[in-house]
Amino acid sequence: MPPGSDIFASGAEVLVNPVDAATGAQGKGLAKLFAQRFPFAAKSYQRIARRGDMQAGRVWVHDDIGRWIFFAATKRHWRDDAHLRDVSICAMAIRRLVISLMPHGAASIAIPALGCGEGRLAWDDVCQVLEIEARAMARAGIRVMLHEPHERGGQ
Repeated sequence: MPPGSDIFASGAEVLVNPVDAATGAQGKGLAKLFAQRFPFAAKSYQRIARRGDMQAGRVWVHDDIGRWIFFAATKRHWRDDAHLRDVSICAMAIRRLVISLMPHGAASIAIPALGCGEGRLAWDDVCQVLEIEARAMARAGIRVMLHEPHERGGQ
């Protein structure tokens, strides 16, 4: 998808929200937009993170009446940079989860540039990781929409 494309207008049944694992803070970047659109889901995730039930590389799923939000913990703490290894682990978990939801109506997924932007990873590196998992999801019958960052190489 072109830079700046709107993940919320994608029409996907599954939306991926990049978050931190430690605090569930969602006050900047794309996570802030998710929190504004899905406040109940955002508060639920924040409780999970603050309880210590998340770690970088894990994905927490919220069912929002026919649309799923995957909270992908790409950072350990909101102050930290993202690590490509954590993004890779998240991407693998996202693939497994969305395929498991196919029988329940999950036929498409919109994935942002995980770890870019507030996580400061380079899009070229992240894109390689996401494309591997996107191809696997596509082979399973999932329509995958990768959303590039607003600025290449992070924001």
